Amino acid sequence: MQDQFDPDPDEEYYKEDEDHYLRNYNDGAEASETGEDPYYDLPPEIRQNEALIEEPPYLTVEEVYQFEVKNALDKAIAAIAEQELARLTRGLNNEQIADKLSGALKSLRRLQEGKIPNYDEWDALFYHWYQPSHINLAYSIIKSANVLSDRLYIVDFGCGALAMQFGVVLAAADAIERGQSITEIKIDSIDTSQAMVNIGQKIWEQFKREIVRTPNLRYLDRAYDIIQPIQLITQQIDGLERIGFEQIGFARSGNVLMSAIHAVYDDNRNDVQRSLRSIVDRLDPDVCFASTHFSSRNLLSEVWSFADDGYDVICRDNVQPSFSGELEAITQWRKKLNSNLPQTDPILGYLDNRVTWAWASPIVCIYTRR
Repeated sequence: MQDQFDPDPDEEYYKEDEDHYLRNYNDGAEASETGEDPYYDLPPEIRQNEALIEEPPYLTVEEVYQFEVKNALDKAIAAIAEQELARLTRGLNNEQIADKLSGALKSLRRLQEGKIPNYDEWDALFYHWYQPSHINLAYSIIKSANVLSDRLYIVDFGCGALAMQFGVVLAAADAIERGQSITEIKIDSIDTSQAMVNIGQKIWEQFKREIVRTPNLRYLDRAYDIIQPIQLITQQIDGLERIGFEQIGFARSGNVLMSAIHAVYDDNRNDVQRSLRSIVDRLDPDVCFASTHFSSRNLLSEVWSFADDGYDVICRDNVQPSFSGELEAITQWRKKLNSNLPQTDPILGYLDNRVTWAWASPIVCIYTRR
């Protein structure tokens, strides 16, 4: 049985404050009759969102929390996108910028064909189209599999922009709020693209800044400080199999988890299978997560066939998403960017599309050691 989390000395204060927070919101109709602002205790983003204050104005604690988490992630992604665009476009004119953007969007479109994009700095900048859905997927998988323990060690193969790291911290915050003891989480994130890992790390650091600005995210703040991330870069996929425990912070003091979220493509299947087999043989993880687009289900099964002897596997196409809706900050940033560019390529029209938390038909396989 897991130890219970030691109660926070300020917990009673927070509980009273939380009740007050929602009471003022849910009693808004009565307050409005006196001429007062019934939403004065709510974050500005909620007060300004008419969809959230329609009658009857009832939001649960969970709904307010979820809104603020999504808002913090949205702001972090948008802030880094703006920062990175300024860096990459220094000295370029609008036609040159449009050309770079067209190239990145075409490269990322290869994902729809099951092929690997370039994953250079421009691709990484516009990967925000996919990252929210991958964070949502990672978070939802962890919650459904119930793998968090007091000490957890994770190897994230093909980590990209660190979606699994974000998913873990969100799930850990939920667990801490429920009273579960979590004292240490180590994550070794492995990828071949320095650009993807770099932008993921920048968003991760900006996410912390957004968290500390929001008092209602105190459990998330606590979980963030527990995470001990390490990023490892290798230039070739087949180099991943040679990563030893002297390079990764391996110690079996709790649950061991391996993830490979959307890491398998038609043109890397053999190298990926060899690397996954080698790492799984040495890690002997308790649980492995793997995912891909539904159209590549057979590919996923083939690549992970080596695990059939030691693991029970359940593959699902109905993982319940944790988040839904639009990321407004990054959506507006994209639209504003496109409005200032010469329309030299039809693919730039993608910039006017909404960025959402929804994922596109994933298949998720969970391998549990026998």
